[in-house]
Amino acid sequence: MIYCDELVKIYQADQVKVMALQGLDLEIKEGEMVAIIGKSGSGKSTLLNMIGGLETPSAGRLLIEGKDLSGNAWKNKDSYRKNTIGFVWQKPSRNLFSYLTVLDNVKAPMLFAGKKQKESKEKAMELLKQVGMDHYANKFPGQLSGGEQQRVAIAVALANDPLILLADEPTGAVDTKTSNQIFSLLQRLNREMGLTILIVTHDMSIADKVSRTVMISDGKISTEKIRRGLVDTEKIRQGQVDTEKIRRGQVDTEKICWAEVGEEKAEEYSVLDKARRVQLTEDILEAAGITTNKVKVEVIDGKVVITGEQES
Repeated sequence: MIYCDELVKIYQADQVKVMALQGLDLEIKEGEMVAIIGKSGSGKSTLLNMIGGLETPSAGRLLIEGKDLSGNAWKNKDSYRKNTIGFVWQKPSRNLFSYLTVLDNVKAPMLFAGKKQKESKEKAMELLKQVGMDHYANKFPGQLSGGEQQRVAIAVALANDPLILLADEPTGAVDTKTSNQIFSLLQRLNREMGLTILIVTHDMSIADKVSRTVMISDGKISTEKIRRGLVDTEKIRQGQVDTEKIRRGQVDTEKICWAEVGEEKAEEYSVLDKARRVQLTEDILEAAGITTNKVKVEVIDGKVVITGEQES
């Protein structure tokens, strides 16, 4: 669904150039739900904006469903944003029109796309029901809590049947309980609609609930964490899943509703770029006691061993 090939993004302010992405490579399959994490300034929001059609790469290629959206190849940006992408931002003020009712907010994208009033209203009510907000249809955003506003924002994002839902810190402005409710909603949409979802977040409790977490450091993918051992609770209740096989790691748990069965397996991998370089995180360097910028790389008994430079 999404293919990033050595993406570079350079911003210039006055005479200063800042490289937000430095040759980033990433592939995301259709129907995946992926968390993207990283420190402030690491490039994660820049990546999201590029996939959303709000930024254009300075170099490299960005393909969505095989279509090249980078550089001069970019065409029909507005159509792409309206028909392929759904956005959910951290701040409700970016998601909703304060002067429109909840129902009219959800109808707005459909009306902009040329759909008729009746059709838009019917579908808007269906979407509000799907996110549990249909009984607030005639209220205004200012009359809702932060979590309720985000639920409406998700309905707005789904109004034009996007293939990809982009969520930039969607739970950053709500409490833990509300955060869990919003995330459960995103999980259900991913499972039931097959929606490809990318979530940029600082919230590690959310990042730990998806099967794949991508960490960006200094504009490149540094590590990926893959989790197994999380499966659909409904399938378990219906006896469709052998929990013993899950515990032994013999069940494919890609399509998930996130319930832990036995011991969860989480494996973190460092990512080799196309030049076969690997980025070591600060945590790894600290744990290994490496404080210099020179390391010795050896193969011992079939394993790659990295040690820091010995101080004289």
